[in-house]
Amino acid sequence: MKKLLSAFVVGAALSLFASCQKETGSGGPGTIPQSVLNQFASLYPTATNVQWTTKGNDYAIATFTLTNTKANGAQNSAWFALQSGSWGMTETEILFDQLPEAVKTAFNASEYAQAPWYLDDQEIDIIYRGEGQETLYVIEVEQRDNNQTIEMKLYYTADGTLTKEFGKEEDYSGYFPQQLPTSIESWIATNYPGATIIEIDHEGAGYEAEIYHEGIKYDIVFTANSEWSYTETDYERNQLSLIPQGVRDAVDAQYNSSEWRIDDVKKYVSTTVTYYIFELERTTGRDDEQKVYVMEDGTLSLTRPGYENGAQGDAGAGIPVGEDISAFIAENYPGASVIERDYDKGYQEIEIWHDNVEKTLKFTSNNAWVSTEYDLRQFNQLPQNIQDALTADAEFVATGVEDIEVTELANGTTTYEVEVKSGRLEITFRVDGNGNISKEYDD
Repeated sequence: MKKLLSAFVVGAALSLFASCQKETGSGGPGTIPQSVLNQFASLYPTATNVQWTTKGNDYAIATFTLTNTKANGAQNSAWFALQSGSWGMTETEILFDQLPEAVKTAFNASEYAQAPWYLDDQEIDIIYRGEGQETLYVIEVEQRDNNQTIEMKLYYTADGTLTKEFGKEEDYSGYFPQQLPTSIESWIATNYPGATIIEIDHEGAGYEAEIYHEGIKYDIVFTANSEWSYTETDYERNQLSLIPQGVRDAVDAQYNSSEWRIDDVKKYVSTTVTYYIFELERTTGRDDEQKVYVMEDGTLSLTRPGYENGAQGDAGAGIPVGEDISAFIAENYPGASVIERDYDKGYQEIEIWHDNVEKTLKFTSNNAWVSTEYDLRQFNQLPQNIQDALTADAEFVATGVEDIEVTELANGTTTYEVEVKSGRLEITFRVDGNGNISKEYDD
């Protein structure tokens, strides 16, 4: 890391100058603190075409060009903290062919290297930061869907680990190194010596540190008082052997590998409980997903441990999700508690516990709500008009209900999918909010 950073400081950096100009205030050498100007001059003595902007009261941003570097002729952006004058990160562009081999290999093996996805362009963004902070390689991909362009950024570490799949963010200000309380820094150094930091989020509720240690990504949440709350470990598909055999066997016994594939696995550890979260996708028939929780002894549950009887478990204490999302949850799901946050296929996913049900809320990169999805365990949990519409259907067998999925969309519509088994026949009833039914048969 130190070697890579030193090579960069003599000359590399990425640019989002157009977006910076759009989002930041104007600036110039006369409005930038001398400490920032001095720091910039010492880092980039050969920089040309230097222009300054500011972002609120937080950052001063120099955009410039360098010659005779890997990013020869590219537009670069160096970010500095206005208050302290310290350098935080520099962004630059390279071509896809200039990526580390591990990153190219990982990307080419992913779904994003195949149709309908395609590279937005051949230029790759690199985010260089200080010691102890991971260098990130950002690949932009997009696809066309219903005459709309869906854009996504993939964040890789140098060894090819995909750390984040998210919608196209306006800029990289969220990756400017944040200062953790000394007690949290000491805790991380003690428990994960030599770890590097990918991202830090801090809101009033607490701190979330995403770190990288010995080839594995961890999300560690601390309370507002800097006390450790819990740790989630992310396992790539090539790391599944690190999961205890008994845990894997328990999942295989219930979800045959010929019908289900593992999409994602996490390990959750707190002061009171340890379990694994398997996200499964059906490989045949319906487009179906299932989340399964597995204790270390192999016990399976479809409900998050600690919440089986509607009780509030210890998950989610102090998860920072941002003011916009917090306000949305408080208004639309009063009394809910946030129990997990993740990124998947371009969306920010927030897991909440509301009305004794675990619900998944999806938000875009600019925090716009897209949908809410959740499962119901009992038929009588459905709204009465939906129950009435189903029981009036001659093919519906209430005693055969196997699964109930609810999807709420931002356009105001709600859909209920009720899977029923009648003999050897499986019928999926799709019901809209007005009780209109469509069916899908699976023998």
